[in-house]
Amino acid sequence: MLSLSRSLSSVKNALNSVGMRGRCKSISGRRRLTFPQARPMALRRIVPNDHSLLREIYADAIESQAGLLYSQEQVQAWAALAWLPGILDRTFEEGSGWISGEDVAFAIRYPSTRLALLYCRGSAARQGHASQLLVQVEEDARRHGFDRLTTEASQFSRPLLERCGWRVVAPETIAIGGVEFERYRMAKALLQD
Repeated sequence: MLSLSRSLSSVKNALNSVGMRGRCKSISGRRRLTFPQARPMALRRIVPNDHSLLREIYADAIESQAGLLYSQEQVQAWAALAWLPGILDRTFEEGSGWISGEDVAFAIRYPSTRLALLYCRGSAARQGHASQLLVQVEEDARRHGFDRLTTEASQFSRPLLERCGWRVVAPETIAIGGVEFERYRMAKALLQD
C-alpha cells in the first residue's frame, strides 16, 4: 500500500508540474487521484486574426505537456510544426473551429468530417476546455448533417476521446521530421438512435 501511495503522489506531482491540478483522496477505502469537474465556459468561432494565437496554443500544449508521454526528440519535432510555413495554414484557413473564450484551447474540423486539431495550453489543462470544445465540434458536425467524425489521436488525446464515445479504429506509426510517433485513428458515430 505504501508504494501505491507513493506512486499516486508521484503522478500528482508530475501532473501539477504541468498545470494539471489533481487531488489524492480516499474513495471506498482506496486512494484515487481526482480532478475538478469541468465548468461551462464561453467559446467563440475561430477567425483569421486568431492564426498566430492558435500556433502559440499548439506549441505550448505540446511543449508543456507532451514530455510526460513522449521523448524530448518527439516533443521538439512535434512542436516545431506550429512554426513551419505551410504545415497548419490550410487547416487554419479552410477549417471550421472554436476557441475557448479564455484563448487557451481550440478545436478545428478539417475537412468537415475530421477533427483535425484539439489543443489546450498546459496551464489550462484538465479544466474542461478540450471536453467542451469537443462537444461543440461534434454538435456542429451533426447540425451540418454529418453522421460520423474521424481523427488521428495522440497518446494525450486518446483517453479524452474514448471517454467521449470515440473508438479506436487502428493504431498507426507516422514520422514527423524523421522522428517516429504512434497515434490512433479514431471515429465516432454522431447520429442518435
